[in-house]
Parts: sequence; structure tokens; C-alpha cells
Amino acid sequence: MINAKSEFVLIDRHPLKISVFETMNTLFHQNNNVESIRKTLQIEELALFMKEKFNNKLMK
Repeated sequence: MINAKSEFVLIDRHPLKISVFETMNTLFHQNNNVESIRKTLQIEELALFMKEKFNNKLMK
């Protein structure tokens, strides 16, 4: 069970080396950073609704 004293342990890094922080920063703060948006869209594991949000940003 996860609680306030639980620790996160990094098991493996994604090959594209994009962190959750970078993804969220791109989504909410770097609306015009086309390079970052395109890099994020390369993540196969990215949820469909997130891919749609990033694709919509590219269309603007």
C-alpha cells in the first residue's frame, strides 16, 4: 500500500529520456514549443487523450 512514507524507486528510464515533468511543462506552459511537442508525441505509451491535446496544440 502507498502511504506518506512510501518511496519512489526509478527502475528504468524511457529511451526518449522525457520526464513526466517535461511532459506536463510542455502541455501547460510551453504551448509554442513545437520541438518539445513533437518529441513528446513520439512516446508510444502516452495516453490517447494526451496525444490529442498535443496534436491540437500543433494545429494552432
